[in-house]
Amino acid sequence: MKKTIFLVVCLALICVGCSLAADAPVVNTPVIVLGDDTEETQVLSASFSPDGSQIVTACLDGVGRIWDVESGEELHKLVGHYVTCSFADFSPDGKRVITGCGVSFVTGIEGGHVLVFDADSGEMLHRLLGHRGLVRFGTFSPDGKKIASISSDSVRIWDMSAIKTEGDNP
Repeated sequence: MKKTIFLVVCLALICVGCSLAADAPVVNTPVIVLGDDTEETQVLSASFSPDGSQIVTACLDGVGRIWDVESGEELHKLVGHYVTCSFADFSPDGKRVITGCGVSFVTGIEGGHVLVFDADSGEMLHRLLGHRGLVRFGTFSPDGKKIASISSDSVRIWDMSAIKTEGDNP
């Protein structure tokens, strides 16, 4: 009896929620459109920079892109994936961007990886390897010192302070 009442209450709340959404105003004209609307550049993910001046996108063609929000200009192409780029995200300070991808049967590269880029130059800084499947999502910790990447096989936490870049002393 309690389960039936609970189910009826849940369905009633869902119906109320649907009717409220149906009453919401419809907006058909965006402020700005980024990209050229082709199959190759189909966007799978987008994220604002912390200050809101830029957007980073992850695209079907395996390229991440950083865009200027006001002008719609493409500022940087973030290259290094061999297959679809599944997500893109800015670090909390806006200085770095991460993108992720999955397995490529064409190139023989096994497993997904995360790429870390400099947001100002678009230069690739790190390639984080280890996932066996498509890396579906990634995010920075609030302090920007760690990255969590999520795939079908695991969640991996990367400590950015432990990763050396070219030119670092051993």
